[in-house]
Amino acid sequence: MVDVCAVVVRYFGGTKLGKSGLIESYGESIRLAIEAAKLLEIKLVQFVQVTYPYSQENTINKLILDYELEEQEADYLANVSKLFACPVKNVSTFKASLEALEHLSISHKMLHKSYIYL
Repeated sequence: MVDVCAVVVRYFGGTKLGKSGLIESYGESIRLAIEAAKLLEIKLVQFVQVTYPYSQENTINKLILDYELEEQEADYLANVSKLFACPVKNVSTFKASLEALEHLSISHKMLHKSYIYL
């Protein structure tokens, strides 16, 4: 685990625990919190903006499955415009697939790389 901070608040209820009692009760509180926490994977991705006509929705859905894309945003106007997070390992083949689909009025713009939680 990284970038973790824990705060335990104890309201005095009349019982003095002493140093060892406080350490034990605070430690137990943190242990329970860690056990209840969900661990998330952090993955390096490249963001790609894809714009396409509504008629190409099935084509895009296949690309989502083939390249493990995570949809980040979507705008449905005259055309559909979606922002995808593409795992870095798939970027070159995803880009090649998009370029091969330009004749279907599917356009794309490669954006920045970043880390996201999955």
